[in-house]
Amino acid sequence: MAQAKTDNSTPAPAVSSRRGFLARAAVVAAGGAALGVALPLPVSAGEAERVPDPIMVAIEAHKVAAAANVAAHKRYSVFENELADNERLQRDRRLADETRLGEEIETAINEASHFEEVAAYALLDIDPTTMAGLVALLTYAIDHDDANHGIGWPEAIGLAEEPGTRSWQYFVIDKLASVLPKYAGVGMTAIQITSIKGPPEGCELWSGGAIKNGASLRWFIELDGSSPYVMEEDVRCRHIDKDGDWRYCFMKIDPPEGTKEAILTAIRGALS
Repeated sequence: MAQAKTDNSTPAPAVSSRRGFLARAAVVAAGGAALGVALPLPVSAGEAERVPDPIMVAIEAHKVAAAANVAAHKRYSVFENELADNERLQRDRRLADETRLGEEIETAINEASHFEEVAAYALLDIDPTTMAGLVALLTYAIDHDDANHGIGWPEAIGLAEEPGTRSWQYFVIDKLASVLPKYAGVGMTAIQITSIKGPPEGCELWSGGAIKNGASLRWFIELDGSSPYVMEEDVRCRHIDKDGDWRYCFMKIDPPEGTKEAILTAIRGALS
């Protein structure tokens, strides 16, 4: 697998068509994997093991870093608007405290951009340990790029042992080629439980995430023999709110065939 030189901070030039392969891969296994405890999907049939996938943590870390970067830029926009209202947008017309504040915000932007870049490199250094984690990485790679008009990820990343540079997406595709064979033979038509959350105090309701035919699901169930309550994400409603956080929409659906059995099996595995 190709190794990226992640100690560089070269500014990324815009590249227009870089996501075709990721998009096609997402058609096979798309859908935002729910965060929490991921259940691995081994090649051979076996009992589910309660194992956290480190890529989920890395994705969340990048989301936090990206949101901080957005917030820093928004702060500068507000600052510039105030300067423009007072006809002091030009640097040589600013008051001393405005000059200091501008420099402070610019420093914060540089730091936030650096931390987001480091978090993006971390996603290249960590291999998903579950199919759910792999799907989550691919889905997030596309979502973040879409939210940033196709330039959401670092460009011109140096190769550790070869001359030249590659895009961040190149290394994700390389990772996919390396990791995906581990899941050869895993059926993509069956419902796959991706996370489990135990009932809160005083409640009997278990919940979690799942994937079915590429769709992201949320489920809720009580261990009294009743049928699970299932919701499916409407990807058309995905958006980033004013605080820079991703928002998702779910709608109730009839539980897919095998949902109850898959959930109960996963819960038994988590309890064992």
